[in-house]
Amino acid sequence: MENNSILQRRNKLFVKIIWGMVALGVLTDIMIQVDSKVLYTLIIVGGICCSIATYMTYANKGTRYVMFVIPVITQLLTFLLIYHDPDPIVSTYLLVYVSIGIMTLYSNYKPIIFAGVLGIGITIYFFNVPFYHDKLFPRESLSYLLLFLGFLTVALAFAARFSERLQQDVLTKQRDTAEAKRRSDELLTNLQTSLDVLGRLSTQLRDNVNVTGSISKEITTTFGSVSSTLERQTLGLTETTKSVQEVGGAVEVTAEISAQLQALSTDMLHNTEAAGAKMNSLSVHIEHLQQVIAGTVTQMQKLRDQNEQISQIVETIHGISTQTNLLAMNAAIEAAHAGEHGKGFAVVSTEIRKLAENSQKATQSINDILADVIGQINNVAEQITLGSTAIHSGQEEAQEVQSYVEKVSGNARTVNQQSSEVDRSVRQMQDRYGSIMAEIMELAESTEHNMSAAQQILAGIEAQDGKIHEIVQHYQDLDTLILSLSATATGETAEAPQAVQSASVPSANAKQPIPVGS
Repeated sequence: MENNSILQRRNKLFVKIIWGMVALGVLTDIMIQVDSKVLYTLIIVGGICCSIATYMTYANKGTRYVMFVIPVITQLLTFLLIYHDPDPIVSTYLLVYVSIGIMTLYSNYKPIIFAGVLGIGITIYFFNVPFYHDKLFPRESLSYLLLFLGFLTVALAFAARFSERLQQDVLTKQRDTAEAKRRSDELLTNLQTSLDVLGRLSTQLRDNVNVTGSISKEITTTFGSVSSTLERQTLGLTETTKSVQEVGGAVEVTAEISAQLQALSTDMLHNTEAAGAKMNSLSVHIEHLQQVIAGTVTQMQKLRDQNEQISQIVETIHGISTQTNLLAMNAAIEAAHAGEHGKGFAVVSTEIRKLAENSQKATQSINDILADVIGQINNVAEQITLGSTAIHSGQEEAQEVQSYVEKVSGNARTVNQQSSEVDRSVRQMQDRYGSIMAEIMELAESTEHNMSAAQQILAGIEAQDGKIHEIVQHYQDLDTLILSLSATATGETAEAPQAVQSASVPSANAKQPIPVGS
């Protein structure tokens, strides 16, 4: 496209030149007052030929062939000027050389050679016509004229060829320089765009990492609180275990007392049967003893009820322990995923605190009931002591109440049976306390295991928090590097046009294209 534009401008220049030659020839003919026929021939032929060249040039019809039409027109005008001149001179013949010379403006060897061939043809024609030979070449040889035309044509053709190659090199280098500038601008634009995108992405990642770091710190703090709560719960369960062990000891003592009570009631039955004479006066004491024994039965019944309550409380503790374990597992999952970011874990932490409070309340209830059981056992001991005293008094007076032996014997049998029931109930209570003790021990072991797992998870979360902090520091360094690179790219973008502009003027002696950097 650029070569066609240059060729078009040269064609326009030559059109102006040939119109000038026609006008100059007409003016010369008028001044020398040539025959009107010659003048009209020059005007008509010159006008037609110049019009053809003008149309082809300005209508862009056969632009590449105008360079061959121009030498035809110039040589034809030269031929007409010589042919119609009644007294031709050598200076007019020199227009043949002028026509060849002006073809060098095309910087193309083809129209020069074509003009030279036409000049050789004109020279041969006029040399072979005697009239023109005598006027133009009186003492010249044809070989000399042709050799001179050949040397001129070849020299100008080689010069044009060299100029054409040099011009092509210049155009190639200009195109390469322009392409290099375009690629450099495109590269810098892409680099700046990439840096902008990378900057926005780095900002988003930095914000996300900062949020992740904050969430990680919150999770670490919260899980530390959970670990402390589990530790306190473990200590509480340890104390509960000790209290239950003490209750077990008390139950053992109660069982021994119950066995002693049964032995005493049996002994009382034997003594009553042996001391029939004093049973009349002992009846009052026996009634009192029955009341004492009834109170003992009532107290023991309350003790069984409280044991059932203790069993329910222990079941509650077991349920709390199970839920605590599940919630601890959920907490671990939440801590691992850290999804949206710690909300679910806050709910789990709240549930764990609620369960811990329920465990403390249940433990307190157990302590209260156990204290009450101990009090009841003490009351039973006092009642049994009073019963023993009353029986002793009854034995001393039984000697005087023989008539009441049968009643006393019957009552003694009843007491013996009730003592057996009391002993059986105490043994059942002892078995239940054994089960309670085993469950509490299992709960304590499970809680200790949960405590160990929570400490391991806390250590992992603290390590993860440290790594996240390192990532935050690395992203800050990356953001600083991106800002520095962006500033550098912006500075290079401002300097690039000047560098490309200085590179777009190639040396006139350069023969190779300027390499384009990738």
